[in-house]
Amino acid sequence: MSSSTSPALPPTGLRSSAAVSSRVGSTGSATSFPRWFRDGHGALAVVVYLAAILVYDHTAATHLNTVCGCALSPDPTQWMWSWVWIPYAIAHGLNPLSTHLLWAPGPFNLAAATMAPVLAIPGAPLDALFGPVAAWNLLAFSAPVLNGWAAYRLCRYLSGAPWASILAGFTYGFSGYELAHQLAHMNLIWTFAPPLLALISLRRLNGEISRRRAGGLLSVLLVIEFGISTEIFFTMICFTALALVLGWCLADSVVRRRILEVALVLAVALAVTVVVWSYYIVLSFQGPQVSKGFPALYPADLLSYLFPTNLFRLGRQFFAGLSGSFVTNDVTEQNNYLGIGLIVIFFAYAVSRRGRRDTRLVVLLTAVAFIFSLGTKLTIAGKPTIPMPYALLAKLPFFDLLTPSRLGMYVSLGTAVAAAVWIGSASGPRRRVGRWLLGLFAAALLVPNPAFTNASFNLRETNFTQPSFFTSGLYRRYLHPGEVVLPLPYAYAEDGLSMLWQADAHMSFALASGYWGPQAPGDYAANPLVPGLTLGLLPAHAAADLDALAAAHHITAVLVADGESPGYLRMLARGGWRLVVNAGGIMVYRHPGPLPAPG
Repeated sequence: MSSSTSPALPPTGLRSSAAVSSRVGSTGSATSFPRWFRDGHGALAVVVYLAAILVYDHTAATHLNTVCGCALSPDPTQWMWSWVWIPYAIAHGLNPLSTHLLWAPGPFNLAAATMAPVLAIPGAPLDALFGPVAAWNLLAFSAPVLNGWAAYRLCRYLSGAPWASILAGFTYGFSGYELAHQLAHMNLIWTFAPPLLALISLRRLNGEISRRRAGGLLSVLLVIEFGISTEIFFTMICFTALALVLGWCLADSVVRRRILEVALVLAVALAVTVVVWSYYIVLSFQGPQVSKGFPALYPADLLSYLFPTNLFRLGRQFFAGLSGSFVTNDVTEQNNYLGIGLIVIFFAYAVSRRGRRDTRLVVLLTAVAFIFSLGTKLTIAGKPTIPMPYALLAKLPFFDLLTPSRLGMYVSLGTAVAAAVWIGSASGPRRRVGRWLLGLFAAALLVPNPAFTNASFNLRETNFTQPSFFTSGLYRRYLHPGEVVLPLPYAYAEDGLSMLWQADAHMSFALASGYWGPQAPGDYAANPLVPGLTLGLLPAHAAADLDALAAAHHITAVLVADGESPGYLRMLARGGWRLVVNAGGIMVYRHPGPLPAPG
């Protein structure tokens, strides 16, 4: 029986009989959960997705150690730094969630930032073997492949159509959301958890895996996701709760009992996650919140779902003026593009299967994600208009830390499911050809622009060239272990490269600087020199402010990269700082006498 003629809601849950027969026929017993990995179509999906990311980022793939497949931004250096810091802290018996080596003497609360400690498990050994840039590239290449495979598994389960599911998995793994955040946000590009959570829950709902196995798998999945992105974890839990409520409303009495049981299993997995990360959670609420959301600043423009930005290859030149008007000029947050192909497919799915309760559930969840992604006000071509429902949520705890446009990730998942089911359920050769052509067109619209540039540099290819002063070990001759140094460029100026200096020097010195968000700690921000150094605008009394900063934070050396502003050198000269050495791309300055006591 095809999915188009199966009952509106099977007695055992939300999937068609065709999906069950196809899945069992290709992977063996319905209770053999690990046999997912023996699925031939799944292996082909991985190959297709891996080939796609290597083509998209071919320069970074062939220059792993020198070219980062990311934007020239301070954000990537955060995670590169953490992959050195976490093993260093563990080896030295230090708390990896709090450091004295940034914004010295600290402590600086990393739990309140977006550190993504779970990513250090693969990131730290990759960094040790190949270096920080190669580690970033290898992880960034892996994320869309894993995300696409997870979506493929969910789509295949729901549709029973392996080939259509490969295509649908591509539209999710290489969605506008994924391609935008790949430029800078390592913690946001791992989106495999939502489709896998849905898949495991559905398998338990349909009695295909035991309660214990479902609880164990969900616990592992939630623990991993919490350690990667608390933002995705929180929104995923919210949408899961909404799905359970809507599913209960749409289901009959038999399925309702099963939904309540699934909810209990999920609650237990959530409790396990809270226990595992309890110390992290407690610490994240201590001190100022480093990672903050921007509900009013980063909504999804209504037209951003339909019209491409400069990130995409097809159509960008025709709509450059329109996409340039979108409310945010941060390309990493312009992450909602679906394209006309996926939008048409989604509406065709909704209309052609409107009598089915499972279709209603997918449509409702996707619609909610779409509406809330629009933020606090409906924005059309950059112009805010009427208030939106998210304005109510933005005043609540936790929701005020979210960025609404990122909810577009769930819209991409809903359209992927719709594409797999609609394309896979076509009957007759003419209809199948027509649907497949539309699906391939939709996937083609998501191909990125290989020459994605801004201010004359390529945003998908960044050269992180580190001074040999650090990479060759020359720093050991001129810096004392553990001393506090002031780096120039400062904080996130020049893309936060000073944190990579510290990582390349194996944390041998502390920084009177750092970057885990735009805000400096209060004791630093109080000195007028700090915002001046960050923005490259020195205050009138910069030399005196530097002396005060050095005295307050025990700074004993200033490191200046070659080619930095001559204004920095004049500031150091006026303050009596003397050049000790100029070698390996770094100038080392020290103060010959005692600094004035802090005021």
